[in-house]
Amino acid sequence: MTRHVLLDGVGSAHWNDWFRHHDQEIPVTVRRLSFEDFNQNLAAARCGIGIAMGDNITAGEELAQGALVRPLKGFIKSATKGYYVITQKNRDHSPLAKVFIDWVVNEAQATIEFA
Repeated sequence: MTRHVLLDGVGSAHWNDWFRHHDQEIPVTVRRLSFEDFNQNLAAARCGIGIAMGDNITAGEELAQGALVRPLKGFIKSATKGYYVITQKNRDHSPLAKVFIDWVVNEAQATIEFA
């Protein structure tokens, strides 16, 4: 692992969380590179600059196409982060809004099954 550059967001602790989850310490000699935007992490990984954290929503298509691969076994399911659909309380939704909400829920379920 020390020969790879770990890519992450500025101020992000994804790699710290991953190592902690796997009962390991980050080697002090490991090189790290941080980007302001998550898409820059994925672009750097595609270019071979290092290893980026990703998820099935943001990196799923590139994983399916083979543009990105999972170089490490295991993953972390986050209990504190997620995507939410927020609407007004006690409001009847238009048919179009219901279709959209159903689509979002189905897409989320598909990413869980993809993992």
